[in-house]
Amino acid sequence: MNEHDAFVLNVAQWLDEEAERGALRYLDETLERTARTRQRPAWSSLERWLPVQTTLRLVPVPRAAWLLLILGLVVAIGAAVLAVGSQARRPPPFGPAGNGSIVYGTADGDIYAYDTVTGTSKPLIAGLTHDETPDFAPDGSSFVFARQTEDPSRWTLMLAAADGSNIRALTPPIDRSWNAWSGDSTRLAVVDEATAAPKLTIYRLDGTAPVDLPAAGMSIDRLSWRSSTELVFRGRNGATFGLYAISTDGTAPRALLPTTSVETDWIEPVMAPDGGRIAWTKWVEGPVIHVLDIETGLVTTPVFAGSNLGDGWPTAFSPDGTSMVFSRWDGEKNHLAVGAVSGGRAVETGPGYDDFTNGANGQFSPDGTKIIARYGFDPEATWLLDPAGGEGDRVLTGVDQLATWQRIAP
Repeated sequence: MNEHDAFVLNVAQWLDEEAERGALRYLDETLERTARTRQRPAWSSLERWLPVQTTLRLVPVPRAAWLLLILGLVVAIGAAVLAVGSQARRPPPFGPAGNGSIVYGTADGDIYAYDTVTGTSKPLIAGLTHDETPDFAPDGSSFVFARQTEDPSRWTLMLAAADGSNIRALTPPIDRSWNAWSGDSTRLAVVDEATAAPKLTIYRLDGTAPVDLPAAGMSIDRLSWRSSTELVFRGRNGATFGLYAISTDGTAPRALLPTTSVETDWIEPVMAPDGGRIAWTKWVEGPVIHVLDIETGLVTTPVFAGSNLGDGWPTAFSPDGTSMVFSRWDGEKNHLAVGAVSGGRAVETGPGYDDFTNGANGQFSPDGTKIIARYGFDPEATWLLDPAGGEGDRVLTGVDQLATWQRIAP
C-alpha cells in the first residue's frame, strides 16, 4: 500500500459516513428559497434562440471561398434586379405611356428612328432591300415592317427589335392589305389578298403555327383587336357593308350593327385603345361622326361646337380614350381638330388644307400630349401638333408613310 491508496480509502470512508446521515443540512433552506423564486422565462434561454451542437467541430473557411460566395450573391441579386427592371420598363397594353422613338420609312426603302429630344434621326434598317410601313407593338419592344420580295406585288412582314436588331420573317410572301397587333404584343393579325378570297391569319411571335380565321370571303380592312379573343373590321360581303367582329376560336364573323348597301355609311372606322368603342363617319348630307359602344350596342353622334361647318373622319382616340382627333371644315380650310368623344368644345390644330376626304391623318403620341400628322399636300413630311391648338412643327421630311411612335414605360 502506498500514500495514494491510503488517501483513496480515507475518502471512501468519509463518503460512507456522510451518506448515512441522510439529507444535506442545507436542503430545507434550498427548498424554501426555490418555492419563493419565479421560474426563469423560456425566452431567456440562449438554446431556444440559437442552435447548439456541442459535438460540432468548426473548420475555418478559406478566404477565397468567402469571396466566391459573396460574388455569387452579388451576381444573383444583379440578375434579379435586371429581370424586375426589364419587366417594369414595359408599358401597359393601352392607356397613356411614355414617348419613345418615332420610327418611319423613307422613299428609298430604309427605316429610320427619330429622337424627339435631340431632333436627330438615325438609320435602323438600311441596305439593298426595300422596307416600309413600320408598326410598333403596344409594349414598344418590337415593330413589324413590310419587305418587298422579288415579286413587287408580294411582301414579307418582318419582325425587328425596337433598335432594329434581331430581324426575322414573320409571314411568307403575301399581298398584305392590313395588319393589327394584339394588345399583349404576342400576335399579329394579317389580311392577305393574294387569293380571290381574302385570308385573315393570326401569326404568333413565338413561332407556333399561324391560325387562319374564316372571313366568309368578305373584303376586310380597318382591322383591329377588340380583346385578346376578338377582332373587329369593316367588311364587304357582296353588295352589303358593315362592321363585323370575329372570334379567334374560328367562329364565323358577326355583324355589330345592321349592314347596309351604302359604303359611305361606314367610312374609315377606328378603334378606341381599350377596345370598348369604335368611331367612324357616315355621310348624311355631309360627314357625321358615329361612336359605337361595342358592349352595349349603343350608337351616339357627338356634336361639337360649330359642327355645322362639317366634322368627320376621326383618325384616332387619345390614349385614355376620352377624346379623338378628326377633320373639320372651318368655312375656308380644313384642319385637324381635337374634341371629347362625348362632344362639346373642339380645338383646331395644325396647318389648314384643302382636300377634305384624304387630306390628313393624325395620331396621338403615347402620352397624349402631341399629335403626329401627315398631310396630303405635304406627303413626304411628318408634323408634330399640339392638341391644345397652334400651327405645329414640320419635323421630318423624306417620309414615305405615316410614322409609328414607340410606347415606353411612363
